[in-house]
Amino acid sequence: MSESKHIKRLLEEYRYIVDSPKNRNCRSLWTKTRSIVLDKWRGCPKENLKSGIVPLVTWIGFDIVRELTGLDIGRYHRDPIYFLENWLKLKIYYYNNFEDDNYYDNFIPIWLGEGFETTLFGMNIGYLPEKEPWIDRSKPVVTSPDDIDKLTNLDFRHKGLMPLAVRFYEEINEIVKDFDMDVGFVNWGNGPLTTCNYLRGYENMASDFLLNPEFARQILEFVSRVRIDWIKWRHGYLKDKSVEMCEMWDDDASVPNLSPSTFEEFILPAEKNLANFHRGISYYHNCGPADPYLESIKKLGKIELMHAGPFTNYARVAELFGHTSAIEHHVKSQEEGMNVNPENLEKRLKKVKDTYDARDVKAYTVRLTAYRNPAQTVNDDIKKIKAWIKVARKIFRN
Repeated sequence: MSESKHIKRLLEEYRYIVDSPKNRNCRSLWTKTRSIVLDKWRGCPKENLKSGIVPLVTWIGFDIVRELTGLDIGRYHRDPIYFLENWLKLKIYYYNNFEDDNYYDNFIPIWLGEGFETTLFGMNIGYLPEKEPWIDRSKPVVTSPDDIDKLTNLDFRHKGLMPLAVRFYEEINEIVKDFDMDVGFVNWGNGPLTTCNYLRGYENMASDFLLNPEFARQILEFVSRVRIDWIKWRHGYLKDKSVEMCEMWDDDASVPNLSPSTFEEFILPAEKNLANFHRGISYYHNCGPADPYLESIKKLGKIELMHAGPFTNYARVAELFGHTSAIEHHVKSQEEGMNVNPENLEKRLKKVKDTYDARDVKAYTVRLTAYRNPAQTVNDDIKKIKAWIKVARKIFRN
């Protein structure tokens, strides 16, 4: 079978899944089904208090995918046709193997790897068949205020991974145009601190907050301004006049990396600038621990989907955000997922449900991110995921 016929067959199979009664039923659990443009699907759940159903979502890491399928992870992130073929295969595999509440829509998100936006500033990205792309942090590109001046007025169309992003978008669009599929152009999701830590260097940025605070503030303001300029370029390229709410992923803003006062003084203004420009945040992600910053994050205004990371006090997230935002509860991958017996898992998940119920959280979803357990086979990993779903459905279906 030729490559084009093979992909056409996969598209036909995927369209069947999108239009299936099972998938339409799943759609009823979500108010929004693409609150983030990333390699993992995420949705905004409907109010659980009315339906009595908490949507459950699982995601398997590329380490599991590679062992299952032989996926060349590096090629997946730099070859549009290879990406499309394997994205479709993975979605079909999910639908056929996991009884969770992942929703399958006609949206194909382009995701070129963590830190893609730093390539706009001249940072290099590396690829290997067995690992996700990584940014070479050995040579920070911002060492002084003069470097900031040199990085202004960026030619977004031709910098870093942008030619590849355009190629992904245009080639995939051409292939799927007859299948009513919507291709999402790569987005900038990393928050100001995470981006600055790439450009300046993690240790340097941490030192700047104490020893050179004006420089730290200057870098954060610069990155926020460039992100807004890039978003404007993106809208122009896509001929889209509307400004979407933004994603904000800032895992680097966590304990013990930052004091609460440092977050309030430096990080919050940069994030607030972006939130104001976008008129809200579609998804705020911080794996944490983020407890000391939650009250500051609350000041950002409208957040559609708030992440309760596996290392953050989710009861506090529920108290602060449960009446204004939907919550994505992320369980600990091992302790509450892959390496726990069913009896203990039931107790742990029951505690999660009781915590949210006691605080009248209006809408939340529960997610398991699964990675390889080298002490067992990959097929055992899949069995564990299925067992997790079975126990979780018992808890989160009234």
